[in-house]
Amino acid sequence: MKHKAKQILLFAASVTTAPRRCYDGVFRYAKTAKWDVHLIEYGLAAKKRQHLAEEAIPNVRDLMKMWQPDGIIVECAGRVPVLPLADFGKLPLVLLSCHPQDAGRKYSCVYFDTDVVVRHAARELLSLGFSDYAFLPYPEDVVWNRERESAFFRMVKSNGKRAHMIDVGEITEGKDAIGVLVDGVSRLPKPCGVFAVNDEMGSKVISACKLAGVSVPDDVAVVGVDNDESLCEQSQVSLSSVRIDFEAAGYMAAELLDRQMVLQHKGRRAAKAERLLVDVVGLVRRASSRQRVDARVAKALEHIRLHALERVTPDEIAELMGVSRRFADMLFLSIVGQTVFDELRQTRIERVKEKICSHGRSLASIADECGYPSLPVLSREFKTVTGLSMREWRKEPLL
Repeated sequence: MKHKAKQILLFAASVTTAPRRCYDGVFRYAKTAKWDVHLIEYGLAAKKRQHLAEEAIPNVRDLMKMWQPDGIIVECAGRVPVLPLADFGKLPLVLLSCHPQDAGRKYSCVYFDTDVVVRHAARELLSLGFSDYAFLPYPEDVVWNRERESAFFRMVKSNGKRAHMIDVGEITEGKDAIGVLVDGVSRLPKPCGVFAVNDEMGSKVISACKLAGVSVPDDVAVVGVDNDESLCEQSQVSLSSVRIDFEAAGYMAAELLDRQMVLQHKGRRAAKAERLLVDVVGLVRRASSRQRVDARVAKALEHIRLHALERVTPDEIAELMGVSRRFADMLFLSIVGQTVFDELRQTRIERVKEKICSHGRSLASIADECGYPSLPVLSREFKTVTGLSMREWRKEPLL
């Protein structure tokens, strides 16, 4: 007898591209578990994507009657849940991208490790050797905003550096955020490293620097969070960013929901709500925090970053630089510390590491996605570069 597929409601709140990758993780798990997942956008996501006059909150009770769901995932976009969670009754429910402080004691949640996020950003900026560093907050009072500010100031001061705050004032929708930030960046001591609370604000501060006649990264270096490529790559100066594995967050939320549904099927309930921290993969360095180097090398590094998985060759990089292969290697050795070939290989392996950390992703699929002809070829190269097998690396702590 064929079993009926479980019906799962996934409430989606995020608007920007990177956080919405968590839905990919839910759907990836659902495919294995043979669930039917129904995506329901609400709040700001519904307003933006459905061109509504105001943020939309769906009628939960009507949706429950319509779908008769077996489980619920509510993605909160890092904010206090606005849906009437009590209307879901005793159904298994997981809050995704929701801080435990906002989730309360009753509900399980999946969230992001503030200290690790900030540590990656602080390391990148502190490596520039500046005396002054500033935090650019989000113009909304949310837990992760306050936590990132506090952690960044603590790390900067513990390294004997000066910490500043960029005042975003009362930026609201429709108000010129860039105009407000122009004055803020003009007042910063120079040079200064800026940690933007997310890529949206990072992109804005780069635009403000441009208008203020402030050079990025010479006068102001910038690092954001989320690695939202739609923002980072299209910024006037490409934005360095801490990469959070949003897809893994969605996968973990689906795993957690599955456990809850199994317990409910057995007539049991979890002893207490679970809190799961999501992996922070690392930092993607782009032009906004890269120290000024030879223009030919800078151009080559940017090309390698963008196209390494396309199996670009050292000869092609030398041609792009307008020099011989031997001279390209000499420049790279003096500035980067390794040859063009080694930089290409290292960049590819870093991409592999990012994918290895994703929950539920097979090693064979990673080899294919990263342009390797086979898993054995990738395995040999990975061990040569890291000294570990990919399975060993997957078990290692991230920091």
